[in-house]
Amino acid sequence: MLCQKLIEASEAIAETRRDLEGFRTLKVSEAVALPKRLEALKREVAFLDRREREAQEVYRARKEELESL
Repeated sequence: MLCQKLIEASEAIAETRRDLEGFRTLKVSEAVALPKRLEALKREVAFLDRREREAQEVYRARKEELESL
C-alpha cells in the first residue's frame, strides 16, 4: 500500500512539473507577444481617432452647407 502511494505521489509530482514547465513556456510566449499586441492596439486606436476626426469634419461641412441653403 505504501509503495502504491509513493508511485501515485511520484506520478503527481511528474505531472505537476510538466504543468509548471508548460506555464513557464506560456509566460515567456506572452512576454514576447504582449508588446506586439499592444503596438497593434495603439495603431488601431490612432486609426480610429483619425477616422473619427475626418467624419466630424465631413459632418461640419455638410451642416454648414445645409445651413447656407
